[in-house]
Amino acid sequence: MCLHHTRARDRITSVLPRPHQTIVVERTALVAAAVVLAGCAGDLEATQDPMGDPATTPGGSNPSRDGAFAFSEEASGHVVVSADASDRMLWRYLDLDQRRALEEGSAGWDLAFKRYRVLSNGGVSGPGGVQVAALVGKSFEQVERAPDSGWSVDQPDGPDGDQEVDNVFTNGVDTEGTGAWYAYDPATHVLTPEDVTYAVVSTQGRFYKLRFEDYYDSAGTPGHLSFRFAAIDAPPKGAPAVPGQPPRAPAMPAGTPTAPVMPPVTIPSAALRVDASDRMKWVYVGVQDGLVVPKTPETDLGWDLALRRTGIRTNSGTSGAGLGGAKEDDSMLAFADVSESSTLAFEVDEVAGGASPGSMPASSNPVLADWYDYDVATHRVSPKERTFLLRTAAGHYAKLRVWDWKDGVYSLSLAPVERRVQIVELELDASKPDAWTYLSLRDARQVEIADPAQSDLWDLALRRTQMRTNSGTSGTGKGGAAQAHVMMIDALAMLPSAGWQADQERPASDPSAPPQSLNPVLSEWFDYDASTHRVTPRKVVFALRTADGHGAAVQVLGYRDGVYSLRMAFAGPGSGSFR
Repeated sequence: MCLHHTRARDRITSVLPRPHQTIVVERTALVAAAVVLAGCAGDLEATQDPMGDPATTPGGSNPSRDGAFAFSEEASGHVVVSADASDRMLWRYLDLDQRRALEEGSAGWDLAFKRYRVLSNGGVSGPGGVQVAALVGKSFEQVERAPDSGWSVDQPDGPDGDQEVDNVFTNGVDTEGTGAWYAYDPATHVLTPEDVTYAVVSTQGRFYKLRFEDYYDSAGTPGHLSFRFAAIDAPPKGAPAVPGQPPRAPAMPAGTPTAPVMPPVTIPSAALRVDASDRMKWVYVGVQDGLVVPKTPETDLGWDLALRRTGIRTNSGTSGAGLGGAKEDDSMLAFADVSESSTLAFEVDEVAGGASPGSMPASSNPVLADWYDYDVATHRVSPKERTFLLRTAAGHYAKLRVWDWKDGVYSLSLAPVERRVQIVELELDASKPDAWTYLSLRDARQVEIADPAQSDLWDLALRRTQMRTNSGTSGTGKGGAAQAHVMMIDALAMLPSAGWQADQERPASDPSAPPQSLNPVLSEWFDYDASTHRVTPRKVVFALRTADGHGAAVQVLGYRDGVYSLRMAFAGPGSGSFR
């Protein structure tokens, strides 16, 4: 197995949200969910499940999560969306037609969000032909049909004092002159949604109305947008043609299903049939052994996957003592063609609140909670066309695809794949002299940490030229560092067996200052020229242990006034090999 190289985004300066972050939904939506799901209890054990699996109650207004978005459908048919767009560097892409998050570069996205900025997939922002019209002073309920005029697409930045794309949402490219979806108070620095409802024609030619409701979550954190949208009737002639693009196909009427009708999925003859219909009993599966019966699931390492109704667990975190976890495959390959898995960004099981009022919290995997779609009208559970990557109890890797589900009986494929150690390059700003910047080597991303001394979510911390690991006097983790005795990270084959040191109190460069908690090994990463005050990274690679005690490596390629260029790799749990 060879090393693969990936360049991360140019600069990561804020926390990248995990897909399972809790997103607050309106109280009225949750009440509506209880009413809608009351009739579904017999089908999906909504309130009858004594274990309270968070993954067993789809539909209604219980929010379904996909990436940075949470969706709740009200009884009126309006869809309420909570979008975590708080990252200053990343756009969050949304497909309105299929109510799903998409990755950057994917086709089919309609709108994208980053902080207060909004893009549409049309004009200079994308080839999707999305058009938007602002209906100023129109309430959400008043808009039942898309307008005949006033449509616009994203345009190049004009002479408006910024360097942003101009469009109807943020820079006043509309016939009404609103300028933006929000009003900004310079005295309080608070953003408030304007009285405007937007009409949007999607990449699929469907028409929607959309209205922003908030820019802050319940804690007041900015960048957490709330908005609602619903299908509306098309104007008699449809949306006007976009200059430079072919005419649209006839618009689809309101009420057209938001997901295309797909042909039946062909279930492979070798698919495993798992009867997980018992509401009281988990069924256990091993990647190599198929169905297994562990004596004590909490400590047994002989199982990798557990299923009960629509709930799925891995042997990890709060579900088991193994090294398991899960993530969605982003290769866009067919299941049969997926042959490897990166070691990065796996999510372990955790206890989450019950999905219906009165249900008990239960352990589950937050990634695998998103394996299906649920039709509230027909109570039908339909597996999504997604491949998931698993980490097994022993720290090996596998792929999972659910082909069919009928009343708790699964048809699925589960097969091993190769481990891929990915070398990631990223730029990290640690220039503030009074603040540490924290990094997760397990995810190759920066993380925000409220209590570093007690958190196990960070592995490496940087402040100017100083470095810490989550160990010793710096944290409660199992971290540490050692010289890897190679000059380039590509040449690293195994973790060293000796030379490891945890963090300790070190004398400050200023004799009058108190000692500082640092890692003594990592203090050797640079040379300093006293005459030019220049800091130059040495050609040295450091082996690291993450907060949970697993192997990683880091190399400093460049440093300029507190801004690092880093290369890093994560061997994965249970392995000291980078090959």
